[in-house]
Amino acid sequence: MLNQFLRYAGMLAAMILLNGCTASEFSNKDDPKISSIIIKGTCTDCPASKSFLIRDEYGLTEVMLSEKKFIVHLNSNEPKVIDLLVNMNLYLPIFVMPGDQLSVEFNEMDLINAHSNPSYQGKHAPENELLLDLKNIFKYEIPNNYFFYNCSEKTFLAQLDSLENLGHQHLHKYRESKEKPNEPFVELARHFIDYNIGYYLENYPRVLRNSFAKDTVINSAEYLARKDKIIVENPELLKSSAYLKYLEKKVVDKSLSIFYSAAYDRQGHLFPDLKCRFMAIDSEFQNKKIVSYLRFLHLLSGIQSGDNNTRQFLELFKQSDPDTVYLNKLAEVINKTPSSLVNGMSLPSYRLTDRHDKVRQTDLFSGKVVYMDLWATWCTPCHAERKHFENLIEKFQDQRDDIVFVGVSLDEPQNKEKWKKMLQEKDIKGIQLLAENGFKSKICKDFKISAIPRFIIIDRAGKIIQSNAMRPSDPKIYDHLLGLLHPL
Repeated sequence: MLNQFLRYAGMLAAMILLNGCTASEFSNKDDPKISSIIIKGTCTDCPASKSFLIRDEYGLTEVMLSEKKFIVHLNSNEPKVIDLLVNMNLYLPIFVMPGDQLSVEFNEMDLINAHSNPSYQGKHAPENELLLDLKNIFKYEIPNNYFFYNCSEKTFLAQLDSLENLGHQHLHKYRESKEKPNEPFVELARHFIDYNIGYYLENYPRVLRNSFAKDTVINSAEYLARKDKIIVENPELLKSSAYLKYLEKKVVDKSLSIFYSAAYDRQGHLFPDLKCRFMAIDSEFQNKKIVSYLRFLHLLSGIQSGDNNTRQFLELFKQSDPDTVYLNKLAEVINKTPSSLVNGMSLPSYRLTDRHDKVRQTDLFSGKVVYMDLWATWCTPCHAERKHFENLIEKFQDQRDDIVFVGVSLDEPQNKEKWKKMLQEKDIKGIQLLAENGFKSKICKDFKISAIPRFIIIDRAGKIIQSNAMRPSDPKIYDHLLGLLHPL
């Protein structure tokens, strides 16, 4: 279940797309103390139409490439670290100060394989080179997550000490090399180290419990002392992307704890809904500025995912969190967010690719009931459902020809060959197709898909019966599907 939880956190961030808005649209432009920041970038191996995301204290903002180049305009009155999210598994932390003009050039595949680092140009290029070194410590100095987490508490804490010491060694070398080190950067770099360590500390008990079935209670004096060193509520650190990820980790963990408790009515939701997440925020945090930021962030995700509780909590937010910038941004997103497909509507014709690179359209399945599985090669819960999905195929294939089972992969374009290889090696059954743009594909946007696996049922006439159907592992699914078919 752990990967499901972690994927939920990642998807939660990914679904807060702002449909092409620039970050400056939501900054306080009228404040004379705020200066413009310009970040220009080039991705040498990216397709011309690719987009990235910028993560800062105002959520996530989409940045579109034009001829492999992009430009980001920010407004800020203080130094900050933002994240440039290149894809679901790769990000570049970027340090900027008011008035900065920074250029960055990188090769996406080299970054993924750690073959080369970006080249920076600008006043604070050395600081960004160090920040990337710090990020790589936490990415590449952990050779295998399995062994990193599946160990004794003593070994785990020793590993954290090693990472922390290595990070501070890099920071010390930077300070020694500069006659006048950039002190705002040094402070943010320290926080970058601290809150990456904090993230791993928060993650350790959950990984043991959910990935390795170890119910060990982690409450030793040494472990708790390490956690106590982390300042949980510091609104001044909303300018640090590492701190934002740490806050979100705590919200996700707490909301999952509430969601799976016996007392909580899940009302058919597969993941914590907005009500659950607001409960988690209110129980974990007291600082008004941090509570306001987290409520705002999750309202954005609720708007994008079509959560039924969004309107109710939006009204509460307006009354209790009258931050003009947040309210303006929420209004902008609401105006730009299209309605999602709902039960009873006709399924649009989607152009999807099969394993032989041939385009298949979903209207080819008209006249049959369609049970559709949206999944990805990296999704562990998806693989857990596959055996049940294939069991359903076997049950129906010898007795019915009026139902089809369709798998739609949401792997990103660079994982296309990995998807093909998995289909062959695992001998995956059913009609298997690929939505080439992953979570940015039209099918994801239409159904507001923010987490997988996701199952959809379509009737013979091409009408959506259930846009969020029960899983193959549900004991009632066979009879449910059978009841949708004509009697023999």
